[in-house]
Amino acid sequence: MKITADLILQCSQYTNAVKDRELDLRGYKISVIENMGATLDQFDTIDLSDNDIRKIEGFPLLKRLKCLIFNNNRICIAAIKAAIANATSLDEVQRLEMLLKAGQVPGSERRNNNDQEEMEITNGK
Repeated sequence: MKITADLILQCSQYTNAVKDRELDLRGYKISVIENMGATLDQFDTIDLSDNDIRKIEGFPLLKRLKCLIFNNNRICIAAIKAAIANATSLDEVQRLEMLLKAGQVPGSERRNNNDQEEMEITNGK
């Protein structure tokens, strides 16, 4: 399925638990991210879980967007590395933990607080 203005209008749109405007595009078998300008930059979070997305690309400038959720997609490792090179925070990207532990993500650091290992993404500075 393709992302269209009609699909965006028919999908669930709500204020989530942290009071962010969220667009729910879960489970539509979307394979390519396109036409995201049709969101009119009205959302803080876009949930693209349970689709067939392989690459994180095709986003116009969305100044309001803070969180993308890609659980249960087929995103390749190279696509993740390219998409998050300058990220400051991430929320459950499939296979991301493996990349961080392997040191394959630019700007990633490992730290140990209270005997609990934690991964942190920095801006590379």
